[in-house]
Amino acid sequence: MPSDNELISRVISRDDHHAFATLVKRYQSDIRNYLRRLTKFDHHLADDLAQETFIAVYKHLKSFLGKAQFRTWLYKVAYNAYLQYLRKQKIDTVSWDEQHDMAENTSSNDTQGLEKVLSQLPSEQRSVIYLSYFKELSHSEIGQVMELPLGTVKSHITRGKASLKALLKLEDSNYE
Repeated sequence: MPSDNELISRVISRDDHHAFATLVKRYQSDIRNYLRRLTKFDHHLADDLAQETFIAVYKHLKSFLGKAQFRTWLYKVAYNAYLQYLRKQKIDTVSWDEQHDMAENTSSNDTQGLEKVLSQLPSEQRSVIYLSYFKELSHSEIGQVMELPLGTVKSHITRGKASLKALLKLEDSNYE
């Protein structure tokens, strides 16, 4: 199985569509799942954003310098596609207090409930939690993806974990 760097080289040097299709197959599920979490599980929107991500990757693959892993760069492109969507839609991110108030009304005690509670976090916290715990990116890789300083990434993770813990505790108390 060829490495990401070998496939990228073939795409850049020979415009090898098969090599690019292999990269897409390798990463499309991860990118779609990441975008689904960012879009609060709007599957159609996430799929559209994933398609935009891979189109952008194809157009700009020559700009990939290999300083970070391809996977990290790919998540960055996906996150930028999401941010661009937000700017186009003129969606204001909901403040932390409003998100916390909304989250108090969620209820479920299974995996779907965890996903629902996770979707109540502000998008930055939702993104860092997903990249850290589900995709196992390092804090510095997350900083590269989201163009955030390392301290900010750590703060988002700490706040996100505390919020999830509080929300899940609230969920448990609703079932007692």
